[in-house]
Amino acid sequence: MPVKTILDILMKDRLSNVDGNGDMKEHKTKRLPRKQQLCIECRKCCEKVGVYTDPYIYEMDEREVIDFYKARGATVTKSDGELFIVFDLPCPHLSEKGCDIYQKRPKICRIYSGQHEFGDECLWSTLSKDKRKTAKRPRKSK
Repeated sequence: MPVKTILDILMKDRLSNVDGNGDMKEHKTKRLPRKQQLCIECRKCCEKVGVYTDPYIYEMDEREVIDFYKARGATVTKSDGELFIVFDLPCPHLSEKGCDIYQKRPKICRIYSGQHEFGDECLWSTLSKDKRKTAKRPRKSK
């Protein structure tokens, strides 16, 4: 496909999301399931990028690797012998209203769960807690 055609398609798509004032239109979405609502509200995965790495591949002392990433503003934690490095790197599609492309987001965004990486900071973890509370409650008898 010629570059001009691709640019035309991209510009048409972008303009279809802009109102008469040049502002992004609000998404008209039907009521979302609780899990999706929490995802949009949390935004932790959209504001940060986290990667696992094995300190062994650097062929240097683990402390040096940690110091290297921390000096660049990353947060580094260790789990099961691996380093988890988190950078503050917001997604370009993240706005104050949430994800501008939520309904058409990439597959990695659809399948990703931040619970393992972010633990209780991921709002999805509240769903697990809610299920545990519900399971502990005795059922009402009729």
